Amino acid sequence: MTEPSASYTARLVKFSLAISAAGGALLSRLSGIDRATGFFSVAIGGAVEMTNQAERSGARVDRVAAAQSLRVVIVVVGLPYVFFMSGAHGTDPYAAALRSVDASKLLLMLAATVPSGLLLQALRVPNAWTLGPLAAIAAMTVAGVPLSALPPVVVGAGQLLLGCALGGRFSPDFLRAAPRFMACVSVTSLLIVAVCALFAGLVATATGASWPTMILATAPGGIAEMSLTAKLLHLGVPVVAAFQLVRLIALVLLAGPAYRGWTRMSR
Repeated sequence: MTEPSASYTARLVKFSLAISAAGGALLSRLSGIDRATGFFSVAIGGAVEMTNQAERSGARVDRVAAAQSLRVVIVVVGLPYVFFMSGAHGTDPYAAALRSVDASKLLLMLAATVPSGLLLQALRVPNAWTLGPLAAIAAMTVAGVPLSALPPVVVGAGQLLLGCALGGRFSPDFLRAAPRFMACVSVTSLLIVAVCALFAGLVATATGASWPTMILATAPGGIAEMSLTAKLLHLGVPVVAAFQLVRLIALVLLAGPAYRGWTRMSR
């Protein structure tokens, strides 16, 4: 079996941009929302990241936050259930490279990631505090710098703060319009999941990779959730994490320009 090459991650990025535009158009037609809200509600680039970009593009941030959260819930809850019920699993056990917490290495990581976040923020790079630390830690890993695992409390606090960031985006009038909008989001999200699964099948057939692995690699969920599912089912965590990470970075950088280009083309 051959592993998917870099060319397929590039195709995943193009596919994700295309399905974001198509899904956004469908959601706008079904629910009656504006184009910006429709596009960023389904853009597969991370819930918090797309909500931030939606705000800069004049979209309804509460709708985007709700749609992104619902899609992640559908994928994170639904896909593992389908895999477990179908008996899909692999033979690729995975053990985390970093298991122990080292205070001195944690301080070194902070010393590298905080300036990188500040630098990208000064350069007005979208979601600087995601991409900056990510680039810094990746560079340290490639250079062979010893790193530390994150304390569980830090990981939990990060998830808590992300939830607070999303929850704080809702407006008082959201509940009045929520039922119809969320129903439309559910339909659109399920269609996107199905199309992503078909794309995964094409990649798996072309590369010889496991179809279940590629479904998790291309699913419109989060890196952590899809990687954890892959770990539990022994389905190629590195492949899943790599595909999800490349798409996240690409969508964070390209979602804004893609939306503006899509708007110009559809006029």
